[in-house]
Amino acid sequence: VLGVFGLFWSLWLIDRSLVMPKYFDLYFPYWLNHTMHTFVFVFACLEMVTAYRPYPSRIFGMTTHICIQLSYLIW
Repeated sequence: VLGVFGLFWSLWLIDRSLVMPKYFDLYFPYWLNHTMHTFVFVFACLEMVTAYRPYPSRIFGMTTHICIQLSYLIW
């Protein structure tokens, strides 16, 4: 949930030029920046509250995750 929101705004607070230099403000207004990077968090939280998702068991989920990570590491 915090992927786009957390990474973008933490980099923005550290050094704005890392993610969007000041001269982009002419073409990319501040409200559009918030629409793309803040509302992602809001709508993801709303979806977690309102949508039911059947999750796999912890062992199956972790085994699948570790296998995918190992195959990516080997690749």
